[in-house]
Amino acid sequence: MTVSIGLILPFDSALDREYWQYVPDEVELYVGRTAHIAGPLGVPLIMSVSEYDRVLPVVGDMVTALAPTWSCADAPRGAFSGD
Repeated sequence: MTVSIGLILPFDSALDREYWQYVPDEVELYVGRTAHIAGPLGVPLIMSVSEYDRVLPVVGDMVTALAPTWSCADAPRGAFSGD
């Protein structure tokens, strides 16, 4: 049985190869990226890349994935909940 997982990555992620390397053969990965945001790396940029209006269009592109997921080690706690 094949399982589909959608990965939503920030525009500047460089770890695509690692995701493919560690998933089993029965997993299909769908990778989508948020739109580019200009500016220096810092908390304001990180908060901006994880805003709903930037992430939702990418989720919409992954309607065939069983489990769309967000993958960003820099996203601060509460970035999606508004905390």
